[in-house]
Amino acid sequence: MCRLLEQEAPGAKVAISVLACSKGAEVYSILWSIRRSRPDLKISLQAVDISHEIIDFAKRGVFSRKGPVSLKAPDRLGMTEEERLTWSTCRDQGSDQSASIFERLNESEMDAMFHLENDRATIKSWLKEGITWQVGDVSAPELIHALGPQDVVVANRFLCHMEPAEAEKCLRNFTRLVKPGGYIFVSGVDLDVRTKVAKDMNWQPVLELMREIHEGDVSLTTGWPLGWWGLEPFREDHPDWRIRYASLFRVAETPIGISAILHGERLKTATITSRELPGATN
Repeated sequence: MCRLLEQEAPGAKVAISVLACSKGAEVYSILWSIRRSRPDLKISLQAVDISHEIIDFAKRGVFSRKGPVSLKAPDRLGMTEEERLTWSTCRDQGSDQSASIFERLNESEMDAMFHLENDRATIKSWLKEGITWQVGDVSAPELIHALGPQDVVVANRFLCHMEPAEAEKCLRNFTRLVKPGGYIFVSGVDLDVRTKVAKDMNWQPVLELMREIHEGDVSLTTGWPLGWWGLEPFREDHPDWRIRYASLFRVAETPIGISAILHGERLKTATITSRELPGATN
């Protein structure tokens, strides 16, 4: 993300939306990446998820450092407060819930992002500034009116849970959020669906580091082809490879919102740091 915004004017305003934000890992990762390199930018970030429960958890910004093996209660009703925190932190971390949300962070990064106390990690207040947490359905036509035009829209790892026709309709809907010349991250989606929409809407793929982004999550590439989450290997012999394997696109030809200096040959890729919280949708 920093590479996209590095040419922005000092003090510039940037509107970002993270759709299906889940536990907030991706949201906090994005803000941490931007603010450590461009603290002058005025970031307005809207985080949206369809679940009231998950939005409340993400907004609180408190995570357990324990693993799921520490849970003894057979169901949520019998859990203590600490066990419920552990369960909420570990949920949706994979089929066996064993992956740690912190596994890609080193000690200095943990200290920079969190207040650490016993088995709890609490997001620091400066990382919470500028975030608006909202409950919403990203497939609803009213989304554009609720959020308004955005410079960057991040839509990762949720369209894969939909049937292709539903995913395509949803993708076309929230693309309307992006300002002319703005950018959209979209991964964790059927590649045929993404390719079709990108072609129909004349999206311009950002090619820099495209392979690295596509292959960035080893768990996805190793899941191919038997796992439903598996990601097709990068193939330069595919006739549509430049569109098919891109995860970042410029939505329109005329750059507005994100600086025009990023246009054309000087366009730099917009990629969230590979050291982001692994619970994020990337």
